[in-house]
Amino acid sequence: MYEVELVFDAETSVWMTDEVFDAIWKHDGGNSDAELDDIKGGMLEKIEYWSRGGFWNFEGTRGIKNEGNGVYRLGLHGDLFRVYGFYEDNTKRSFIAVEPHADKKGKSNTSRERRIIGKVAKARDDGWKKRINEGEGEGGT
Repeated sequence: MYEVELVFDAETSVWMTDEVFDAIWKHDGGNSDAELDDIKGGMLEKIEYWSRGGFWNFEGTRGIKNEGNGVYRLGLHGDLFRVYGFYEDNTKRSFIAVEPHADKKGKSNTSRERRIIGKVAKARDDGWKKRINEGEGEGGT
């Protein structure tokens, strides 16, 4: 069961697991002394940008790619770090990020990435909940 927490509340709200947030934070150069606003130019800042503009406006060649079966991949041009997730519903107003992938070796999907995509698709259907107010949740279960 994935438990997600609201990170950005904008045109597309972005919810992340702690694992995804921590992986992005580490990838972007954050440390325990850094504040959210201190991290510039990385994946977290780009996700916030996409969130404000609406994820659907950036699908395709702009960093958000449909991997099939309702799973989407977030990534930056020239960087092989990826985050996988899905939209909560067809309005695309809420994106649920559940799996980071930090050790990608090339541009083609590997068998490990295909397994991650399958795992994310399964989570979308029956394995996630929102963490609201210290553990109270709602979501896809």
